Amino acid sequence: MKRLCYRRISGKEKLVFGLELADLILIQLALMALLALTGRLLVALPAVTALYFLIRFFKKNKFNFYTERLARFLARPRRFNLPGADGKELHSS
Repeated sequence: MKRLCYRRISGKEKLVFGLELADLILIQLALMALLALTGRLLVALPAVTALYFLIRFFKKNKFNFYTERLARFLARPRRFNLPGADGKELHSS
């Protein structure tokens, strides 16, 4: 089975500069945090620009909505199907 990948800026799911909604939210949160910490736009803009290029490099040849799926995978609770001694499921910590 072939996955849907993109190498150039195109597609309905891309909003601005080839980024999806989750990527734009991540960049917006980084910009707000940098402006709150430093208070200087000249410090925040190069850092946010570097974050943009880092996200573009990270998502190269990945399938659509990769960032959202990765965040959901990392945020979901981990459960094992092996029952413990008391009959309940074991949870990872």
